[in-house]
Amino acid sequence: MVLGSENVRYSQLQETPSTTNAYDHSSFGYGAEWTYEVAWCGLSSNNLKFCCWNYHAHDLQYCFGCHGSGNLFGCVGIRNGEYCILNKQYTKEEYKETISKIIEHMKLTKEYGEFFPPQLSPWAYNETYGNDYSPLSKKVVESFGFKWHQEARDYKDATMVIPDNIKDVKNDILGAILKCDSCGKNYKLINMELEFYHKMDIPVPRQCSFCRYDNRIRSLNPIAIYKRDCAKCGKEMETSYSSDRPEIVYCEACYNNEVA
Repeated sequence: MVLGSENVRYSQLQETPSTTNAYDHSSFGYGAEWTYEVAWCGLSSNNLKFCCWNYHAHDLQYCFGCHGSGNLFGCVGIRNGEYCILNKQYTKEEYKETISKIIEHMKLTKEYGEFFPPQLSPWAYNETYGNDYSPLSKKVVESFGFKWHQEARDYKDATMVIPDNIKDVKNDILGAILKCDSCGKNYKLINMELEFYHKMDIPVPRQCSFCRYDNRIRSLNPIAIYKRDCAKCGKEMETSYSSDRPEIVYCEACYNNEVA
């Protein structure tokens, strides 16, 4: 989704007011401009490169969570700061001189000009959204330099059989160890969760939260656009429902006439 933006390429989820002059910008522009290879940066930020999660900021490179700051390089968590490198304070003159040397060295080692390398990621690929929307094998993931998390499957047996009817579920389930029917992972319930199931009169889930999340993701349409004819007027249109799917799909005009 890109709304109210201009001069934007290879980007997604740019929100109004406009994002301008953005390239490889993922998520939450909201007034950002002149950004390159950034994620979750916005709220009137400008001139950000290779950054993640910076708001109301300007002139940042390789920074994370430095809101309200400017002229930073390789910094994390600085608020309303300026002229810092690796979270160390410099004068304006020292900053400019040191940054020039760092960038020159990084270009020689071919480290400059790209987003944070995968080796610095605190998460393995199969623990991220990337694996949800673009699943890859362990071999392929590791060939790209990303990590792969292989969880030890030493799970315990369930200490309670979950009743089929929520009315038969008592508070003693809160202290029980449950076991996922799909992957075998152990999970537990908290009081607020159990209260919700009672209120909505729905059964306690027999799958862990991870498997339930995977099921929700699998129910989404793929990130792809297909050519398809409107089921009512026959007009060719673009949709996320491929032509071999059974759903009835209308073009925008026919859909609006149906729901009007």
